[in-house]
Amino acid sequence: MRVLKNIVDVYKLDRVHGNSLWAEAIDQEVKLLRENFECFRVGDEFEITEDCKKIPLLWAFAIKFDKRHRAQLCAGGRRIRDTETGYYSRVVELEAVKF
Repeated sequence: MRVLKNIVDVYKLDRVHGNSLWAEAIDQEVKLLRENFECFRVGDEFEITEDCKKIPLLWAFAIKFDKRHRAQLCAGGRRIRDTETGYYSRVVELEAVKF
């Protein structure tokens, strides 16, 4: 497993493999957040004041069992300290799910 420390590494992977699978996954996540949850208001729509709080963001990347590339933007908590293996994300194993 390779740990990516920077979102730029994801775009480098796309260039190395000659595709845009990760870039498309990122675009899909940002589009979902903007359209469904009205995130990322910028410019004249929102004024940054001293009352605003900075929220740490973390990108989580995964290749699903059907080979889809998935990018997920996580805000705020539910993180553990950075280690050599990166961040931990609690997930359900496919074998544990009953259909």
